[in-house]
Amino acid sequence: MVAIPGGKFLMGSPESEQKRWKIEEPQHLVSVKPFFMGKFQITQAQWRAIASLPKVKRDLNPAPSKFKGNDRRPVECVNWYDAVEFCARLSILSGRVYRGLSIICAISAVKGLRSLYQLNLCEKRELKALKSRYHLLYQIKLS
Repeated sequence: MVAIPGGKFLMGSPESEQKRWKIEEPQHLVSVKPFFMGKFQITQAQWRAIASLPKVKRDLNPAPSKFKGNDRRPVECVNWYDAVEFCARLSILSGRVYRGLSIICAISAVKGLRSLYQLNLCEKRELKALKSRYHLLYQIKLS
């Protein structure tokens, strides 16, 4: 786990930015509490171990990945609901609260709490990948 510091940043685009999207407005200040984020993607072996635990709300496929053959490969082909179930089971097992990574926390992790509109093209692609990837990212709340 990697500690991500809390802080504040401006989220959204300023009105003066050309080609801004409607979803980027209004620009507003966002506060993020410190949290821990997994440094590595969840492996197929880790997924299988948690999937074997008792169901909380839904069944989990213990081997959902298309690319099989190496337990150290990241798990893929899981949806949001599978990720929520995985986190619920992991939380019960560990006694700590795990949850999916929110977009605000993803921005904080990628940019170290710089404003979203300051992202360069490469960083925007990285953030888009964070938002859309099938790999499970997780975080734990600090007590």
